[in-house]
Amino acid sequence: MRTAVWGESFDLSRRATGVVTWRGDTPVASLTFALPEGFIGEQLHVFERFIRHRWDHGKSKPTWVAYERSSTRSYNHAEIQLALVGTLLKLCFEFDVTVAGFAPSTLKKELAGHGHASKAQMVAAARERFPDLEVTDDNVADALAAGLVFLARAEFVEVT
Repeated sequence: MRTAVWGESFDLSRRATGVVTWRGDTPVASLTFALPEGFIGEQLHVFERFIRHRWDHGKSKPTWVAYERSSTRSYNHAEIQLALVGTLLKLCFEFDVTVAGFAPSTLKKELAGHGHASKAQMVAAARERFPDLEVTDDNVADALAAGLVFLARAEFVEVT
């Protein structure tokens, strides 16, 4: 049986990270977070502060986190994307949060019905399925799909 838990799902990227907040199995809020241009160390510092602030330094942490695994196109892109994943995994370990990453094709299949969906198809599928959620771009659509895959595979128990 699933209990009312909250989670967050991410589409990590060097330019714009999509974030979706979940209450139970319902997406309730979304945003796109942009990292500053420049040195990777500064970008990781800003990303970690962003997450710590969202999780209120552990006072209001999510029960679970899901993210899209990296798909590298270039060395620079891979470097920041893998570093962001590492930072997210470190924080999930620190705050004892269940975390899972999923392949881009798995997310595309879950939301749009096939593993080769375009960015536009992902956004359209997200808006159609969740008309009350603000889906501003493909980053939010991918984050939404990561949460859907996590919830489809997760089993929660009632805590009394």
